[in-house]
Amino acid sequence: MHQHPIFRSPVPRLSDKLHPAAAMLARQWCALGSTIAAQQASQHCCRCTAHSQAVPSTTHPHPVVYHPDFQLSPIPEDHRFPMPKDHLLYLALQAEGLAQLTFTPTYPDAATLCLVHEQQYVQGFLNGSISQQQMRRIGLPWSAKLVQRTLIGTGSAILAARLALQYGVACMTNGGTHHAHREYGTGWCVFNDLAIAGKAAQHDTGVKQLLMLDLDVHQGDGSATIFEDDPTVFTFSIHCNDQTFPTTVQQSDWDIGLPAGTTDSEYLQVGILDAATQIFKWRAGFADECPQMDCKAC
Repeated sequence: MHQHPIFRSPVPRLSDKLHPAAAMLARQWCALGSTIAAQQASQHCCRCTAHSQAVPSTTHPHPVVYHPDFQLSPIPEDHRFPMPKDHLLYLALQAEGLAQLTFTPTYPDAATLCLVHEQQYVQGFLNGSISQQQMRRIGLPWSAKLVQRTLIGTGSAILAARLALQYGVACMTNGGTHHAHREYGTGWCVFNDLAIAGKAAQHDTGVKQLLMLDLDVHQGDGSATIFEDDPTVFTFSIHCNDQTFPTTVQQSDWDIGLPAGTTDSEYLQVGILDAATQIFKWRAGFADECPQMDCKAC
């Protein structure tokens, strides 16, 4: 089985500074994640460093995944895609004292990428034989630096997923490339990093069920099509209805479209946390029935 090495530097304790609403969500998801991770760890052999350690309590620091290659910006300075934001976010976390527990990802191999994407598409992007038409669809110019940046971004998601199994929650300062489909990329997304991270976790650690909770302003169309026939993954997208991208909205297992101008309080009243938690418990076998009977999976 393919393994993903994980390297960690000694670090002091992380301070618990979060926006109140974010802190509430993180604490509750952390508690749920630690419970599930502990149960999975007792049921499956562990094949990666992060998963092989005991699951600590939810009062432990939250790990952050970052790589110096996030400073690479292989696109023109006037490009619409704000690629430097990944490094700038990490600097902001450092300034707030929130990045003391930092983990460094490694580069995934082609076999890992092919757990989600077609081999021809993967190889074409990696060796530069991908067509100009495909790159125009992605919206980024091909270069060796773009390959490097894309790979380490995907590796970051893989590592964050492994750390979440250990700590109950983990975050990365990059990614969320949910517009990448199985055989092509679009919307500045080459590989679907979250989809790859999820399937790699299933492949390497024995995880049985995945919940893809996507809170981006745009629908996670790539994730929806990648997992449309996969009963082990539940795709749940909460997005803005008033968007022009993606041009074709796909069908997730459950989609919630909100109007433009939705306030923070209105957003929280949607009951995202409770709904997602109950769905995850149901798919993981911890509940008898799905709480959302009109979702596609039911």
